[in-house]
Amino acid sequence: MTRALEQAPLPIALFRAPRYNCVIASEPWRKRFGRQLPTILTERLARAYLTQRTITVKLRGTARTSQVVIQPAADELLATCIDYTELHGARAEAARVRKFKAQAFTAMSHDLRGPISTILLWERVLREQGDNAETRERAVDAIRETALSQAKLLTDLVRLSTVIADRADLLLDRVDIASLLADAIEAEVPAANAKQITLCTDVQPRLGYVYASVERLQTAFAKIFETAIRVNPSGSKLDVSARRRQGRVVITIGKPNPDANRESFAGLDLGLVVAGELLAMHAGTLKAERLLRAQGATFAISLPLLTART
Repeated sequence: MTRALEQAPLPIALFRAPRYNCVIASEPWRKRFGRQLPTILTERLARAYLTQRTITVKLRGTARTSQVVIQPAADELLATCIDYTELHGARAEAARVRKFKAQAFTAMSHDLRGPISTILLWERVLREQGDNAETRERAVDAIRETALSQAKLLTDLVRLSTVIADRADLLLDRVDIASLLADAIEAEVPAANAKQITLCTDVQPRLGYVYASVERLQTAFAKIFETAIRVNPSGSKLDVSARRRQGRVVITIGKPNPDANRESFAGLDLGLVVAGELLAMHAGTLKAERLLRAQGATFAISLPLLTART
């Protein structure tokens, strides 16, 4: 029992009455309390010993809130500390994962519906007008494009499963956000040229650094720019700006129009769902809105900047 308590991953300790000396303590307990117990905890140890009943005591600190459960057994008392701060954080993270999965499956069903409808439509056209060479060629081209979009969807699904499985496996580094953004824009130039979309950049000098996984942010930026080019009309201009704002870097894609009616669609596109979750892993956010009475969409990325304090 002595070895088990010493190697316990939780803050746990064994005390002996009537002096309430600490007999055995785990490493997390020693780090949490050191050698000097709070007065209220000593008082509760005495009460648990005298009443021979389990007693709990809540401890509030500047950064943490915890609860100690004291269980008496004759002249020995076992104290276990439960960190409410970590518990609440774990619950919040679990809720975020559930929301992410729900958004992912909603986006997946939305993205699957369009290609399947296209394939069924052209299958019917081929059955009815298969003798027409021009119709056959159009049908084959449409089916091929649909198959390619399905292949891209499968790639996004693989990326989605990786994001869900490897949420804690983040290798963080100091990343120059301006350089990362420039690489993301350069990678999308061929796709933009194919649609005759002009990418216009306006990046604030000395934008700063973020503490992040380069690979994850590259994937997030790629998904966002791919979607921006896909949903904005051919021949349009796509403005990309980056500014420091209250300790964060804010990147906007598209030309904001405060007078236009718009709707959020970040949760309806699988690539954006993946991108949003990758940004959330870095305490970032993604906002995607499309215009209701005109073609086009705007995107806003926000990430915390690395400062001397952080």
